[in-house]
Parts: sequence; structure tokens; C-alpha cells
Amino acid sequence: MVEAQDWSMIKMKRYEDLYKNISTKTVDAIRTLVKVKRFYRKTETEKEMLLQELNSTLSDIYKIERPEVRFVPEIEGLLWLVAPRYNRQKMHILLRNTSIVSFLHEYKHHMQEARHKPNNETVARGWSLSLFKQALPKLFEKSAKEGKISFVGVENHDT
Repeated sequence: MVEAQDWSMIKMKRYEDLYKNISTKTVDAIRTLVKVKRFYRKTETEKEMLLQELNSTLSDIYKIERPEVRFVPEIEGLLWLVAPRYNRQKMHILLRNTSIVSFLHEYKHHMQEARHKPNNETVARGWSLSLFKQALPKLFEKSAKEGKISFVGVENHDT
């Protein structure tokens, strides 16, 4: 166990810089979603359908069973119970909006479950942010500056 005064000796990385070797097919799938399929110019219903397609694409790339993606409305006072989250027992990704980063984060939890890995927030956060940054670096920077992506620039203590 590291004492509090020793934290400065630990090499910390920003979440968005944790993963350097994400599959090219995965990075390309995100680029295609945004640049070719023009995700951000679609209606919410169309975005939901595109995230469902991405779900199938990623499941094919990683050769794992496809989870069910559900979009649930915001329920005042119960939001923390609902979404975004991954329900391991039912294999459901629950989202309250059509955020690519939120989907990727919850999809990583599904990957952890499918591969019998522990549920690790640092891994899910790091993978989703690293992937989005690698696929769309300019959009990542713009979204980060506008405060649209959580945990950008935050150093983790788990590396």
C-alpha cells in the first residue's frame, strides 16, 4: 500500500491516454459512425439505431455475445438507478441518451463480463475515452473543451 505522501512517485496517466493499442477495426467503426454515417446530424431515433448497429459491429469484432441496448427515459429522482449502466444479469446496456462515449463505457463492462474479468471502472473509463480520442481526436478535444465528456484530463491512481 502506498502512503499518501508517496502518490507523487506513481506514474499516473489520464484516462484518455491509458489505451494505445485498440483494434484498428474498432477505431474505424467509431470513425465510420461519425464521419460516414453522420451520427451527430441524425435524429435521436436514428442515433439509437446507429448505436444498435455499433453494438452488433463491436460484438462481431470481439467475438462476444451481443448485449441488448435499451434507451430509458430520465426518471426524476431515480436516474442513478437507471442509466447509464450495464446490467450483468440481463446483459443489458441501459442508456438515457445517445452518447457514444457512454455506450462505449458500458460496452466495455459487457466485454469484461463476457471475458470473466472484474468489473473495473478505470478500465471502462480509460478504454472508452482512449477509443473516442483515437478515432476522432479533433472532436474529442472540442467536446472536452465544451465539457461534454466526463473524466477528460483526470489522472487515475490505478496505473
